[in-house]
Amino acid sequence: MEKSSLALFRRDFHKRLTRKRNVTLRLGYLDEENGRSKIKDPKIERKLISGSIRVDELEEADYIYHAVTAQDIISSIKIRWLG
Repeated sequence: MEKSSLALFRRDFHKRLTRKRNVTLRLGYLDEENGRSKIKDPKIERKLISGSIRVDELEEADYIYHAVTAQDIISSIKIRWLG
């Protein structure tokens, strides 16, 4: 089976990344049912908890989408173990 140049590049790129320390590759798809939004900046989170700001004052840029899948955990363990 012939591989496209993009597929060959991606495979080589991922192989090289896995040789680097402290790199985790996300393989697969995000599971939206298990994902959650997280406030990026701990200072903003503290202001929200203290009541200095309200939830409706937060902007989309204040959040990050965070999803952990079984594949992420397995990849992370393998890379740390190999690193």
